[in-house]
Order: sequence, then C-alpha cells, then structure tokens
Amino acid sequence: MTLRSAALAFGLFASSLPAVAQDSDAQQLATLLEKVAPSVVNVRIVLKVEVTAMGQVVQNQEERSSATGVVVDPSGLIMISNSAVSADRVNKMIAASGREGIDVSIRPTDLKVIFEGGEKEHPAFLAASEPDLDLAFVQLESVEGLELQAVSFADSPKPTVGQRLVQVSRLSEGFDYAPHFSLGRVSGKIRKPRKAFSVTGNFIGPGLPLYDLQGAALGVLTSLESGVQESSSRLAQAMGGGAGHGAFLLPAKKVRGVVQQALQRAKEVAAERAKAPKVEQGDEAPSGEGGEAAPSGAEGQ
Repeated sequence: MTLRSAALAFGLFASSLPAVAQDSDAQQLATLLEKVAPSVVNVRIVLKVEVTAMGQVVQNQEERSSATGVVVDPSGLIMISNSAVSADRVNKMIAASGREGIDVSIRPTDLKVIFEGGEKEHPAFLAASEPDLDLAFVQLESVEGLELQAVSFADSPKPTVGQRLVQVSRLSEGFDYAPHFSLGRVSGKIRKPRKAFSVTGNFIGPGLPLYDLQGAALGVLTSLESGVQESSSRLAQAMGGGAGHGAFLLPAKKVRGVVQQALQRAKEVAAERAKAPKVEQGDEAPSGEGGEAAPSGAEGQ
C-alpha cells in the first residue's frame, strides 16, 4: 500500500467515526426509552381553584389538568411536580412582583393515574409534598392487578460536570401519551441552598428523573429557590437576571431520603382515609400543609 492510499484509507476510516458514534447513541437512547417508559405515567387532576384579592373571592372554580409522573415505589407511590397540585410557587411569584393582597389557593379534589398502554383510570390521593424542591407524591389507592415498574435511585453513579443527561416524559392524551426523551448536560455544581447540579437542556418540569445514557437514574429534576433577591430591578428579572430560582439535578442520594419520608407519610394518610373514607380528596393532605414530607435538610443542605 502506498503512502497516499494509506492516508486515503485512514481518512475514510476517521470520517466514519462520527457516524458510528451517532448510531451507538441512537441505539442507547432507544434502549433507554424502552426500558424507562413503563415507569412514566400520566396523572389526571381535578383542581378547586380560588383566587382572592384584598380578602374578596374573585374566582372560585373547578379546573382539569394533567401531570407526568414516575413510579418510585412498587407500593404505588408516584412522584410529580408540586406545582401541579399547589399554588405555592404561584403565590411566591405574585409576592415577588409586588402585587399585595392577591392569594391563589389550589386543592386537588380528584386524582386518576393512567399507565402505559392502558385507558383505565386508577384512583389515587395526594400523600405528601416537598414544596422547597417542587416535588409531590401521589399514592395509588390500590395496586391490585398492576405490575408496577419503579425507578430505583439505589447505587446510582454520581453526576459529573459535562455528563449527558436524558429525561423521559410522555406526550399529551391527543398524542396517545407516547413516551419521548429530552437531552441535556450537567453544566455545573452548587452548594447553596443545597448540594445539587445545574443542568442545561430542553427538559420538562420538575418531578421526573434524569438518567445517564446507560439508563441509571442520577437524580431528579427539581426547581430550587435561592432565597436571595439578587436584583431589585423588576426589568432585570423580566429579562432573566436575578431570578433567584432555577432547574437543578437533585442527586439520587438525596432523592432516596425524600422518597422514604413520602412513603411513611403515604401510609399515615392512607390510615387517616380508612378512618374517614368520605372526606373529600385533598382535605387530608393539602399540598404545602399537613401532607408535606419532612424536609430532607439534614442530607441536602
């Protein structure tokens, strides 16, 4: 082989490397989606929404919405975003905007869970919430006849800056609740208000796990508030400066603690419901009040 032909052969080999890598990534992502999708569910929610201004009720109505959640325990515990069932963040945004005297109350009155490939609605109740992390937990009333696949946060590898991330969610009812993935990366680390990793990517809201390419759950996408008003200029905030909040990856180790607390709270709420089965849904564990999971501050701060 001449030097020229050898160089040509090497060039052809080198040019094929990106395509090979892309094919490998595509296969990994397809495998991950198939593996994870059964744990991702849709939660249909009926909410009682009340808005007051200067002590006067200006809106009182029932609304229907939905949220994507993930099974985190075979007993039927499902994690979703707390913002889907609570006005906690909405009221904080209103207060930060300087509009005094306005308060929004959101209370879930009915929760139904739909699993992959099924049309049946499975009744559930709000079991616990962790407003600081924008996480909430829904408990199925019964798991009879269900084979639940739960996401495991045990033995998860530690995230690293620059690492690729995958999130699996579902499209809306009009698109058959089809599972799909979003990609991103770990972009940095923070220590306050708790240890977490900043992320970039076109991710859906909090409450869903973020995986590595091998399908290991590295943690959960969460929304953290700094607690510090970083800019007094509302114009600067509107342009993206000094917002004081953002999306982060809460490591699996911290998630495990929150899930364990939610499991305990779910048992307590289930016992309370058994004693008073006719109590309207949401009264026994309103988000942000009696149904909160104890903060995981000892681990996360």
